[in-house]
Amino acid sequence: MTKKKKIGIIAFFIVLILLVMLAMIQNLSSKGKEEVTYKTVVVEKQEPILTEGKVMPAKTQEYTYDPQKGEISSIAVKDRESVKAGQELFRYKNQSIENELEDIKANKERLHNTLEDNTKKLQQLKKAQDNTADSLSQMNATSSVNNDAVSIHQGEIQTLETTISDLKNQIKDLDIQISRLEKQATSIITADVDGIVLLDESLKQNASLPFLKIITDDTLIQSFISEYDYYALSKGLKVGVYVNAQDRRVKGVVTDVAETAQTSPELTNMTGTSSLTGNSSGAVEMPNFQFFVRPEEEIHYDFTVQIQIPLKDIVIPESAIQKEKNQEYVFVVKNGKAQKQMIQREKRGLQNVVIKGLKLKDVIVYNPDQKLKNGMKISTTTEGESANS
Repeated sequence: MTKKKKIGIIAFFIVLILLVMLAMIQNLSSKGKEEVTYKTVVVEKQEPILTEGKVMPAKTQEYTYDPQKGEISSIAVKDRESVKAGQELFRYKNQSIENELEDIKANKERLHNTLEDNTKKLQQLKKAQDNTADSLSQMNATSSVNNDAVSIHQGEIQTLETTISDLKNQIKDLDIQISRLEKQATSIITADVDGIVLLDESLKQNASLPFLKIITDDTLIQSFISEYDYYALSKGLKVGVYVNAQDRRVKGVVTDVAETAQTSPELTNMTGTSSLTGNSSGAVEMPNFQFFVRPEEEIHYDFTVQIQIPLKDIVIPESAIQKEKNQEYVFVVKNGKAQKQMIQREKRGLQNVVIKGLKLKDVIVYNPDQKLKNGMKISTTTEGESANS
């Protein structure tokens, strides 16, 4: 091989090596200029808590047979009749008291007859006394015999007056007894509230089950919520109500929340509560807290509904949260750059909710790493996904 060929081959390899090195440098340079890509999520409202409910009258007044008051003698209303508070519903009649009352009335009648007889005698004695006094006055008689006659009349008059006074007092006492017994002998039961009568006369002699009910026109929805979601309820909270049988949505307001838990046997056989933990243990009887919702529109009694309890708290993925000493922060994406944002959270139920530092519709980095720095320009993927998903 000639010297000229050797030089040409060497030059070729030198150029080739330089081209390879140049390509590698350009590749490294372009990689250094590429933006790091991160996944982001949007801070959105949480899905509402769902509970099953049942529509019921806002108030139900029940009336059960009371044997101590006697027998039900008459019922003044009919089934499904509308009544007003104070209106007569039915009456009791106590036969033993009726018998006692008749005896007392008979005794009063005897005393009254005796009073009339004594009153007539008193009138006659007073007339006789007046006649005797007139005769003595005309005769100017002062004999002891005549004076004794006047004294006898006076003694009889005083005795009769005393007797008459006693009779009047006895009759007065009997009147009081009669008045009391008449109230006991016949008891009139009246309605306590306005509403509609539900009457079952077959139970009017049953001392354990109500034979008459009054249900008010306005309604409430009864529901139960688990201890895990209890924090989300409060009086006055506005909720959504879905009427299953009518495919209809109405608004409602929470009117009462129980302080203590109880089992919910009627509602646990439904779908139960869809709690934040993902447990829907409707078939298990577990202690739940009862609450009531007043719907803004009329819903038929006994209809089942679904109550939607809104959650206003902000919850974000744990993967988005970074820690610096005792503080937590996230990266909010603004104008293509990652902005460090300090946050505060607190425990509510089973969740840690953000109480400071973020607002709805903020876009945060879902998967920050140690390379991500405040103010760094980044590219993002899946932007717009909910932070609660």
